[in-house]
Amino acid sequence: MNPFDARPAQELDAPPHVLALLHAAMLLLGLAPDEALAVSRTGGLVLEGLDLGFACDSADADGDDDRGAALVVAAQLPKGVLGTLAQRRSALLASTELMAFVGAAIACDRGQPRLISRWCIAGQSTAQFATWLRDFAKLGAGIAERQRAGDSVLAA
Repeated sequence: MNPFDARPAQELDAPPHVLALLHAAMLLLGLAPDEALAVSRTGGLVLEGLDLGFACDSADADGDDDRGAALVVAAQLPKGVLGTLAQRRSALLASTELMAFVGAAIACDRGQPRLISRWCIAGQSTAQFATWLRDFAKLGAGIAERQRAGDSVLAA
């Protein structure tokens, strides 16, 4: 057996139609075919300078119910976003607005701040997902930039 013929392990646990959506969206975002395939296998991507991770939330055990399948997306933010009590309060207030207006929130996962959201697949096109994902990454990059500049997440 030729070792170059072996396929890498599938790390992202998702039904085939979700993996195909993710792969196609990566191509629309300008990734090379091999990079797009790697994202659909690993569930990881760097976009707008942020590490993004994907997880699939399927409605049924077989994962074939398009009406309920969704991708959960998390963007890693700088640790300083939630470094102080004032920053955590600011992030909590920002999350209430983010949830209301864009369906996202700032969360802490094992000490790492993340911007999280969920993309419902039903009735959505690949182009819509790619556009949404780019906007989500830009939002996370904006939060990260504010933190690097010393501003609060909610600064005017």
